[in-house]
Amino acid sequence: MGEAMGYQNADGSDFLLYPSSIIGSQNGSPLTMASVYQTYANGGVHCEPLAILSITDADGNDIAVPQKDCRQAISKEVADGVTYAMEGVLETTSGSRSALDDGRPAAGKTGTSQNNKHTWFAGFTPQAGVRVLAG
Repeated sequence: MGEAMGYQNADGSDFLLYPSSIIGSQNGSPLTMASVYQTYANGGVHCEPLAILSITDADGNDIAVPQKDCRQAISKEVADGVTYAMEGVLETTSGSRSALDDGRPAAGKTGTSQNNKHTWFAGFTPQAGVRVLAG
């Protein structure tokens, strides 16, 4: 399921399958984590990251930008369930200090990677999209 939502280890190594393995416990890059979380925020539809907004040639002529590559990676019901759980993280648990004060709905998750190589907060709102903080 993680791979369907765009998860890959930053160093290119294989995803290690352990009973306790979840997305984020391995070593994904901030872009990878944002890619995965946007799948939850987007009702289970995963879109491959696309950093190109426009391209022009040396004469200033526009060149076609690659099109979005989006697909239903997980069911909307699963994405909505995960989002609901992550809303609770911002209300009462480890992410409560990251909650918004303006009444907008928000969801997120704190965490660390294997051997504490990374610490994370990844979250999203319907208005602002996904934000990932990594340390």
